[in-house]
Amino acid sequence: MKSRFNVQVSVLLLAGSFLKVLAQTTPPPPCFITGPNFPLPRTIVYDEKAVQCDTTIKLATPLLNIPDIYIQVGTQKFSFSSKDIGFHTSNLPSTIFALKTFGVVPKEKEAVLDIYGKLYGAMNAAVRSNNYKDAIQMVKGAQNFLNLHIRVLAGDSSSEKLTEMFTKVTRLCIKCTAKDYQDLNAYAVAKKIRIEP
Repeated sequence: MKSRFNVQVSVLLLAGSFLKVLAQTTPPPPCFITGPNFPLPRTIVYDEKAVQCDTTIKLATPLLNIPDIYIQVGTQKFSFSSKDIGFHTSNLPSTIFALKTFGVVPKEKEAVLDIYGKLYGAMNAAVRSNNYKDAIQMVKGAQNFLNLHIRVLAGDSSSEKLTEMFTKVTRLCIKCTAKDYQDLNAYAVAKKIRIEP
């Protein structure tokens, strides 16, 4: 009986030691991961070194409980809460916000879009950590359009890949009207992206 008790105590001590080591080796989540769903799947990519949080600013619906996120480049601060970056500041569907805001950015300002892409990657992780299903779709809509436009500006001539990306963008156009889809198709035609029927 005594040896059985000793074995049980040893197992508990070993388990406790393992949990202590595990807790020490698991880094804390980035400041923008405010929900309980962490770690996230590997497919969710974000640059936690570049993205910082301003906890004095809380974002509105559908991004509740998520602090504003920003990237500082020299003296310039690119903040998700600004009206030229965050879709939630507009009454437009997120994909159309991205089309009208990012889709007009010329090649010479492509570096700015890369910064916006990092912000959207972090926001995607943030909404997923909170399991905000509607917000996930909205972030993905804007983020996928942004990725498409960056690829177009980079001169990607892979028509199959661009068509695949554009199709995904149209599928993620949540609450889009017939006019919104016409605007997306006009973008595709202007950028020589084949539209699947």
